[in-house]
Amino acid sequence: MYRTNAPCLIGGAARNHVGFGHPGLEFFSQSTGFAACRCHERDAVLAYDEDLAFAHDAGYCDFVAAAGEGILQSLADAGWYRDPATQLTAGNATVNRNHVVDLGCGSGVWAAKLLSHGFEVTGVDLSPDMVALARESAPEATLICSASENAALPRACCITALGEAFNYMDDAGNRQDVDKIFKHCYEALTPGGLLIFDVATPGRCGGGTRQTHRHGEDWAVISDAVEDVTSATLERHIITFRRVGDSYRRSDETHRLVLYDVDSIRKQLQSLGLEVNVANHYVKRFPFPPGLTAFFARKPA
Repeated sequence: MYRTNAPCLIGGAARNHVGFGHPGLEFFSQSTGFAACRCHERDAVLAYDEDLAFAHDAGYCDFVAAAGEGILQSLADAGWYRDPATQLTAGNATVNRNHVVDLGCGSGVWAAKLLSHGFEVTGVDLSPDMVALARESAPEATLICSASENAALPRACCITALGEAFNYMDDAGNRQDVDKIFKHCYEALTPGGLLIFDVATPGRCGGGTRQTHRHGEDWAVISDAVEDVTSATLERHIITFRRVGDSYRRSDETHRLVLYDVDSIRKQLQSLGLEVNVANHYVKRFPFPPGLTAFFARKPA
């Protein structure tokens, strides 16, 4: 953890950003100015500590918003959802009381959307600060602070994991046991239920490096990503500045991701008996950047 209370610089005016919503899901954009600030000292933090969680919730939710539109359509097509606004005919009048589980739920944006459409929701996230935000945005959801593979999951018509949730490694460099997670999800799904998620794949940074940034009125995030082609891994070094009184507090995090081979993930899902489709989008008009793939898996009825 980098700690400082010396003067430092953060990005000033910036062009509008085009891309998706978290520090790794956006395209490169260039800052055009700088402003001096004083920084508070911060103690060591977990992934998505208080300040990065705050910035993520404030400025990185566009990816989830776009994904939600496509997933609701998938739920309707599968007969689990009836949209009162468009009178979709799938299911029946009470079908929306079915349960959706969101793994890596973050600040609860998708959970809140699901609740507004009548679903019961369970959200799971390893970051206590993200879960605290989710309790505010989705107070009716059941929220669990846990690793996905260890959480007790209810029976669900759909399980989602948005924003590379399965790619993250722990501080020791250990990969998530995705085979265990997939089995866990399969057992929780009702017959005909859906498992919908995205993963980062080789080429996420074009096999090299990428710097991105965003900022709001009282926060700024700078992310430097480095892809290791040999080990099929990605490291994001993320600096967050958050206004505290008349100065800014700085925190640093390093997120390590394993980059998955699409065919390997497909075969793991199929070995459980799931029907699998892949795509480069959740909604066609919002295609993913290179190195990101969506999976739509269905448990046979």
